Amino acid sequence: MGRVVQFPRTRDEPFVYRHARLMAGFRPEKAEAHLERVLAAAAATMRKRGIDDEVVAAELQAIESAVRSALWSCVLLGGGSA
Repeated sequence: MGRVVQFPRTRDEPFVYRHARLMAGFRPEKAEAHLERVLAAAAATMRKRGIDDEVVAAELQAIESAVRSALWSCVLLGGGSA
């Protein structure tokens, strides 16, 4: 049976847009490194809470997609919603 992730980060718009805005101001290499650190921290937190590795992998992919989508919104529209 699957495990439910409490308070998924993808639903936390301030978190998503904060990191997207930060990345928009960085050089591409630094932006990628920033995202990798964010994902590593999220993975460590989920694993510490005993969340299954498959769920962690799916949630990390969702977080990455949400942040990259918000990044494009910031770049193309000049800002962020949160």
